[in-house]
Amino acid sequence: MSHTVNHLRTHRKQTHITQSDIAFLLDKEDRSHLSRCERGNRAPSMSMLITYHLLFNTPVVSFFASQRKLVKRELTERMKLLIRSLENEEPTAQVLSRIAYLKSALTRLTNETYEN
Repeated sequence: MSHTVNHLRTHRKQTHITQSDIAFLLDKEDRSHLSRCERGNRAPSMSMLITYHLLFNTPVVSFFASQRKLVKRELTERMKLLIRSLENEEPTAQVLSRIAYLKSALTRLTNETYEN
């Protein structure tokens, strides 16, 4: 069983909203699934994430700050490998366009400041 650190519970507790309140808003019979998601034992559904986002006025990604850092690090490394691989291919317009886009995205990711 994977354990994913998230900040769903933190945001909920700061507002004094209960798991039962959230379960009601999600039209769920009980809060057991919600509890498992908040503890990181289950992945939250898209519906649940959007509910938290709308209810707490918080970007979805901020609920998963540590995972975002890890995914960003892995993504940028894989992007560098892909760019190197594409640079060894025949330089068609499509390949050059892909390289340009990946380099632009890599620059954006490298230069961004994300505080959540």
